[in-house]
Amino acid sequence: MERAGGLAQFNTAVLKDGFLYGLTQQNAFFCINEKTGAVAWTDAASRGTPAGYGSVVDAGPVLLALTTASQLYVVQPTEKAFTQVASIKVAETPTYAYRWYPATAYSSATTIRFRC
Repeated sequence: MERAGGLAQFNTAVLKDGFLYGLTQQNAFFCINEKTGAVAWTDAASRGTPAGYGSVVDAGPVLLALTTASQLYVVQPTEKAFTQVASIKVAETPTYAYRWYPATAYSSATTIRFRC
């Protein structure tokens, strides 16, 4: 994942429809073609510090990404370009999302509503 602007540090990219989606160690989103290893796109915007502890999960038609800046992003998974659907600040202190498991997205205690 070096070619995507840095390593995916303390998190794992999500494989969806032949593409890997993740966050670099600078908290920038990236998309890599699984078969060729070619970078489809990178989003140059850094999303907070400390960086490298973000998490991306597959939530059906969208991806959910939580960064250390306590921002939860809803992202449309497409190989064409970074496409943010929505975002919301979820805390006033940093969130270290490397321990955020996919089951959290479907917890009965949390409801996240969005339109695609």
